[in-house]
Parts: sequence; structure tokens; C-alpha cells
Amino acid sequence: KENVVADALSHKERIETLSVRALVVTIGLDLPKRILEAQIEALKPKNLKNEDVGGMIRKDIPKEKLKPRADETLCLNGRSWLPCYGDLRSVIMHESHKSKYSIHLGSDKMYQDMKKLYWWTNMKANIATYVSKCLTCAKVKDEHQRPSRLSFQKALGTDISMSTAYHPETDGQSERTIQTLEDMLRACVINFGKGWVKHLPLAEFSYNNSYHTRIKAAPYEALYGQKCRSPMCWAEVGEAQLTGLELFQETTENIILIRQRIQAAQDRQKSYADLKRKPMDFKVEDRVMLKVLPWKGVVRFGKR
Repeated sequence: KENVVADALSHKERIETLSVRALVVTIGLDLPKRILEAQIEALKPKNLKNEDVGGMIRKDIPKEKLKPRADETLCLNGRSWLPCYGDLRSVIMHESHKSKYSIHLGSDKMYQDMKKLYWWTNMKANIATYVSKCLTCAKVKDEHQRPSRLSFQKALGTDISMSTAYHPETDGQSERTIQTLEDMLRACVINFGKGWVKHLPLAEFSYNNSYHTRIKAAPYEALYGQKCRSPMCWAEVGEAQLTGLELFQETTENIILIRQRIQAAQDRQKSYADLKRKPMDFKVEDRVMLKVLPWKGVVRFGKR
């Protein structure tokens, strides 16, 4: 029978296949050069007063120091310092949040990804402020609160069963993943309009290359040992340092560590669910109290 009435599942595929023989992709924001130029200007006496790193440059003050890399950019513990000069911080946050390969991540994920690469004072607070002002995030990400208009449901005779987020017995492990993917797909529709279907691979990449609290790493990083290179994380490709047994040993250790982190996350979620519960032991012939609920609706008894 012909499907006359279209539904949500009858989406017509409009993506045309392309034959590619040779492809050269150039990705990058030329960040090292821009960071170096911004740092040089920020360290000038007229601009240094606006920076909060004066004590990290002076040699007579005992505190953590900004050290130069091979490309002459200053860094703190391996993280590039982003000065106020040049508005480079806004560029980095924009690319880490609104670009096609990082589709509107939350402030926590965004901070965990960025803190491994960059550093500036009040970085976490600045990222939280930036995400809170994102209009797309305000549209697609709702607050977790009690649903409104419960009296309307009561008038209809509908009984709403409330479930708890991160509760292993109600929604399971897929609850949080589904919610995250829904938010990303809504953001794709808002940003890309009718062409959102073409950007589904980018949404998949963004999810797999972003920080996950459960394993304290990105799924891509957990699988391959390092994050996938992107314009914001453009590490140079070098020769493999570990081969043979050393690589096997490191991979085994990472698997054990990830399993421990997953178990710790499950134990933490279970502790939240067990806060208002206590173990009860019953024996045969013990007297217990039963709560008898009244019958609801029309109940008919009869014999067949």
C-alpha cells in the first residue's frame, strides 16, 4: 500500500552522492601566529597594565612563571596564554562553541576541552558567561524543573509519573545521551535550517570529540589515546613514540582507568538514589504495615 500520509519518519533523502578523486583540505586559524602577535603587543608597557600576569613575568616574585615554547609563544604548564589584547579570547570561545565541529557544547564541557590547551585568568567564569549569553543555547536547552500546568493534566485525568535524572532504575544509561543528542540536533536545525541533515556527521564528531564527565575524557580520546585534531587543537603530527609492547601496555592501562571511572560514576549516581532509602530485612511471619490505595475509575467484577 502506498504511504499517502507523510509522517516524521518518512523523511526524503535529498543528499546527492559525490565522486571525489583527489581532495586537499586546509584547516586552521593560524592560531600560533596570532597568539604570538597578541602576546608581543600585550607585553608592551602601555598594554601590560591591563593584563593580570605582571607577577608571572617578573623574576623577583616567586610564583608560577610564563615560559616560552619552541615557537616563542608564552605558556603556563603547557597551556598557551591568551592575553586580553586583540580580543583573541572571544575568537577562541566562538570557535569552541558555535563552530560546525563543536555544536553548542555546555560550559562545563567547553571548559574541560579548552583548559588543556589555553589559559587566562578567570577562564572558567568567562566561559560560563559566554555560554549563558548564547541565544541558541537558550532556545534548545531547558532548565530541569517541575513541569508547569499540572492542574491541566489533573483535569484530564492524566497521571504524570516523574522520573529522576541520572537515576539508573528509571531512565538508564541512555537518558543523558539522548537528551544531549536532542539538544545538538535542535541547535543544528536553528543554525543550518533545511540543510541540517548534511551536518549530521559534524554533530556526531562534536559528540565523540567533546569531554564526557563519566569517563573524564572524550570518547575519541579514550579510543585513540588523543583528541582528534581540529582548528582549535592543531597539534603537529610526529613519529609514533610508543610501539609494540609499550603501546599495548599503555592501551591496557587506559582501558582499566576508564572502567574505574565508569564504575565510580555509577556508584556516585547510586548514592544519590539511596539517600532516602535504608535496607530492610524481612523474615517469614513478620508483621508489616501495608498501604492500601483507593480504587480509581470504574471497576467491574464479574464471572466469565
